Amino acid sequence: MRLVFTDQFANIILLLNGLAILFYIGAKKKNRQRAMKFGNYETLQKVAGKDFLKSSHVMLVTRLGALTLLMIGLSNPVLVQEVSDTDSDYVLAIDSSSSMLESDIRPTRFQASKDISKKFVRRLGNQSSIGIVSFAGTADKVQSPTRTRPEIFDAIDSVEIGSSAGTAIGSAVSVSSSMLDDERNKTVVLITDGRNNAGISINESIKLANEQNVTVHTIGLGERNRSVDRYEIIDGENASQAAFPNLDVEQLSSISNSTGGEFTTASNSSALEDALINLEKSEARTDISTFFIIGAAILLLLEWVLGNTKYSVLP
Repeated sequence: MRLVFTDQFANIILLLNGLAILFYIGAKKKNRQRAMKFGNYETLQKVAGKDFLKSSHVMLVTRLGALTLLMIGLSNPVLVQEVSDTDSDYVLAIDSSSSMLESDIRPTRFQASKDISKKFVRRLGNQSSIGIVSFAGTADKVQSPTRTRPEIFDAIDSVEIGSSAGTAIGSAVSVSSSMLDDERNKTVVLITDGRNNAGISINESIKLANEQNVTVHTIGLGERNRSVDRYEIIDGENASQAAFPNLDVEQLSSISNSTGGEFTTASNSSALEDALINLEKSEARTDISTFFIIGAAILLLLEWVLGNTKYSVLP
């Protein structure tokens, strides 16, 4: 939770508070001069008290507080709270190409993506339906959107490394978008470590997503400047150049920017978890300017009452 307001009146607040202090000092001197003209000063001192000319700083603090609250109220203060986004249905599209067997994200990119996807599902409200897509050289629907959590977890567990080479990001976006109906907001979360080198083009997938009003968030795994000249055997899988593409930041950010989503990168499990968990949060903004203005009015009223009663200098 945080308070957000514009600082357009910051200088005015300082100016008014400075003037209030000057007027306060001037008023004290004026009251002292008036009191010295009182015909029976000694009698007044006995009746009103020895310190009757020393007005309380409460009046000054009250006045400064009222001016500050008024200016803040005019600065459009907004209370921002993070809330769980339960107004959307989701499809999780998980990259299952051979490069996802890399172990820079423990235990592997692939397993970490599956484990953290399940954490993401647990955090979502039960109102959200969730579908699962797996993609390598092709994109395949694993689970139609459902609210039944055990089915979703089983679907995520069932995703395996794809047999076809390549990374069909465009096809994954297209297949995922077509799985969501129009009853609620529609969101696709795509996790990948590669570039689109199979299936339909990125531009075509963006067009399809926008036609169906789908928001696509993309999460890129691994290092941005990864070399393609690495060939090795990982967990029995023969990795090819197609299995070790650079993370294409431009493609992934283009998908998200064009569909109103967010693009993030993750080079470790913690960053991947943060990227996913943050997607299910949204901000609730509440205008609280009225409370500051009411507070200012209350302080001004309090100052008037005190000025005419307890802290009235002369009868």
